[in-house]
Amino acid sequence: MVGIILSSGELECLHWASQGKSTWDISRILGISRHTIASYLDSAKEKLGVRTTAQAVTRIAAAK
Repeated sequence: MVGIILSSGELECLHWASQGKSTWDISRILGISRHTIASYLDSAKEKLGVRTTAQAVTRIAAAK
């Protein structure tokens, strides 16, 4: 994961996803649209080289 930079939005969405929150839940928590949440998560998955949000969350947790 060296050299991978995630935005604050991507990290925040991954944090809430790690707590079991859906895109709808995260959109309510952050006060932004579900589409924006999905975009943040898709971008984070692409940067991390994974296919699912669960894999992205695991990858972040393993890097800590």
